[in-house]
Amino acid sequence: MATIDVGAGMILMMMAMMFVWLIGLVLSVAGFIFWILMLVDCVKRRMDSNEKIVWVLILVFTNIIGALAYYFMVKRPARRR
Repeated sequence: MATIDVGAGMILMMMAMMFVWLIGLVLSVAGFIFWILMLVDCVKRRMDSNEKIVWVLILVFTNIIGALAYYFMVKRPARRR
């Protein structure tokens, strides 16, 4: 039965932690870019001014959740037309 040296185990653990950190960083940056794109789309889109103000406030205060809601409720249906 093969045994893993304690030093090798520590190295593997550190590599796994770095991998998880890197994936988290990539997902965070992608989410931030998506949020910015939805905010810019909201500001540029032709809609009632009250509706636009509400969506901008939703996007600013709820971040990625608001961006996902905006995408599925406003941007995606408008793209299908």
